[in-house]
Amino acid sequence: MVLFSVTFASTLLYPRLREKFRSIMGQTQFRIRDAITLVVAMGLVVTVIAFIPQIAILAFFSASYMLVLFTFTYALTKRWYVAVAASGIYILAYAFFWNSVSLNFFAIALSILVSTLLGTLFSWRTAAVFACLLTVMDVVQVFGTRLMVVSAEKLIALGLPVVVMLPMFPSDGRIVLGLGDIFLAGMLAIQTVERYGLRTGLLSLGVSSLVFLVEEYALLNSGIGFFPATIMVTAGWLASIGTIEASIRLKRTPGSSSQQASQGVKEQPKN
Repeated sequence: MVLFSVTFASTLLYPRLREKFRSIMGQTQFRIRDAITLVVAMGLVVTVIAFIPQIAILAFFSASYMLVLFTFTYALTKRWYVAVAASGIYILAYAFFWNSVSLNFFAIALSILVSTLLGTLFSWRTAAVFACLLTVMDVVQVFGTRLMVVSAEKLIALGLPVVVMLPMFPSDGRIVLGLGDIFLAGMLAIQTVERYGLRTGLLSLGVSSLVFLVEEYALLNSGIGFFPATIMVTAGWLASIGTIEASIRLKRTPGSSSQQASQGVKEQPKN
């Protein structure tokens, strides 16, 4: 439900935020080589985080988050003092009022902003390439090098807003959803809406969220620890796209029920 809700919010806010982001970024769109470069850079960041001390991680992330928050806030408001205040609120909250609520609030806010930005920068083709490459990188870093696991444990220990944490009811424990997975789901949902329209895009979001929920339930009952959630996000998206394309082809097939119904209406004699 969290993945669906945050992605749904990103999809609805995208039309309003698109032009504001383009006023800063211009009409720039990533090409395939840019998508490859971004995945490689993300893999390098994960590797570096796994080896540097926590104080360096805290300093780097805090500076990066404040810069991102300042940029997005200024793009939305066009008032520099509001952007400065937003960054200051984050630092004050992290230093004095940090808890699970504030962590989830800033994590979800970042998820929505970055998802809409990625929706602006990617096209349908580059988004598909990026999703596949990111999933491969995630699998390698989780099951191969294990550096993703080490990095995630460090970031979670520092309480940084890079995950959304929710309690499990009625059992004990927590569900942890990484922001990278939410970014990916949001970007893919936006691209689907751009290609097929809002109604079909939201249907795709529902199907992909349902697939994610089923896979998450299976993982929780299997006892597996860290698992690349990008696999579930990408698999759910591909399943939804396959359903949409199959429905479109069925409607276009000669002799289909929809075409027969439309032809029957056309062939009715006029009074």
